[in-house]
Amino acid sequence: MTVIYIDSLFILNFIINYLLLLLSARLTGAPFIRWRLSLGAALGAAYAVVTVLPGLTWTGSVLAKVIMTLPIAALSRGIGRGFPRFLALFWLTSCLLAGIVLGLGLMAGGTPYLHIPAEALLLMAAAAYFILFAALRGIARFGGLRSRLLPVEVTFRGRRAVFSALADTGHTLTDPMTGQSVLIADKSCLMPLMPTEARALISASENPVELVEQIRLVDGALLFRLIPYQAIGTRRGWLAAFTPDSVVINGEKKVKMLVAFSTLSAGRAYRALIGA
Repeated sequence: MTVIYIDSLFILNFIINYLLLLLSARLTGAPFIRWRLSLGAALGAAYAVVTVLPGLTWTGSVLAKVIMTLPIAALSRGIGRGFPRFLALFWLTSCLLAGIVLGLGLMAGGTPYLHIPAEALLLMAAAAYFILFAALRGIARFGGLRSRLLPVEVTFRGRRAVFSALADTGHTLTDPMTGQSVLIADKSCLMPLMPTEARALISASENPVELVEQIRLVDGALLFRLIPYQAIGTRRGWLAAFTPDSVVINGEKKVKMLVAFSTLSAGRAYRALIGA
């Protein structure tokens, strides 16, 4: 007779589900919200508990598992333009991680899932996560993603910053007042362009509205403006943007392009987003 502890089963599945969702989110290359990933992982863990309850084992069928991935992915990512890609990556990483864990378990002399100690299973899942992330990120970076990465050069007040930007078909942000296109860049890339006295304020500020107001007190000639935007998990937000002296993308000089400050997740091959 196999004894299953509900609390251990929930925690184990929560961790593994979170790793899968985090891996899928990072591979999409789009911004993600970690607490939403946690909610999706918790839903998946709760579902795993339901499948072992007396009289409910039918919920663990392959069809039921596939159907259950839909609300898990929707809760983690939100239903929008990037949802199908995120869901497909979630399916792919789930299958790959299961295969790697099974292979590692068999090589260690175990048999699938329940007969592998929870601690060993977590170590295998963590190892599989890093293996998959390194492999799939490498494929994306040097394969399809590489062709979408473009060199960007921004100059402002005699200073110059160079970094890579991702040409994203889902990025259609423009200034509603002027219609100017907007380059969204990680603020760490833009910091060398800013006056010394403004860098600390920009680095510490998490509120674009306050930043636009306070930056005028530091440098009256440094004109920032607010750009409204919508994104997954954000119904209405603002970005602080400025007009650089020049923007050159892949050797082509852009006319009247704004540059907005943002915070992109670490570990990416690019530091900015532009419209494709």
